[in-house]
Amino acid sequence: MNGKIAEKLSKELRFSHFSSKYWLELFCKHEFKNGEDLVYIQTLDDPKIWVLQYTPRNLKNLVNAEIMWATEDELHFIESYKIEIIKKEKVMTEYFYKNSDFRDYAGSENKRNRKAVKIFEKNMLIKLLIFALKI
Repeated sequence: MNGKIAEKLSKELRFSHFSSKYWLELFCKHEFKNGEDLVYIQTLDDPKIWVLQYTPRNLKNLVNAEIMWATEDELHFIESYKIEIIKKEKVMTEYFYKNSDFRDYAGSENKRNRKAVKIFEKNMLIKLLIFALKI
């Protein structure tokens, strides 16, 4: 894939090492079809076969599409349009986070994390400084 296109797409695709500009440039190819950027990757079984790395948003691009990785939400989207999914295989679990989740520790789901940070800052930081001074 062209380096400039890879850099552009790396900012638009969901976060993953599979959407880094280096991965896209080295292992993927690009096609602009029906007003949408499509990213293809070679299959492991046959390097002559290229499949979509991500799920297209445009319904026209879903016709006879082979998709390497799709999220549960994307599968529900496809099924909501009564598009038959011939084969589904769970291959891995990947987690997507916003940078602000790590930076801010906002919300009740991060209460435990905020507490752990406070305990670390109160107890461990002093011990680490003392240890560093002894060296």
